[in-house]
Amino acid sequence: MENLLPYLLWIWLGVALTAIIVEICTTTLVSVWFAVGALAAMVASALGAPFAAQIAVFLALSILVLALARPLTRRFLACLLYTSDAADDK
Repeated sequence: MENLLPYLLWIWLGVALTAIIVEICTTTLVSVWFAVGALAAMVASALGAPFAAQIAVFLALSILVLALARPLTRRFLACLLYTSDAADDK
């Protein structure tokens, strides 16, 4: 594991970019939460946090963003679907 420590910043960036690309391809709000967590873990890595702390930051922030943002996005998307269905009925 010690061999990976200098590269963890780039690994977290790769995880974030992968999650963003998956999100762009699926457009179902599946992986955006992990992109936010990976970017936070990347910051923790840049600040010199140990790997276990980086994993904890990644998991905690991913779960927090998921718990807080998912209900809002579902409500917003439901509103968009409702208005588009109403427009189609005219």
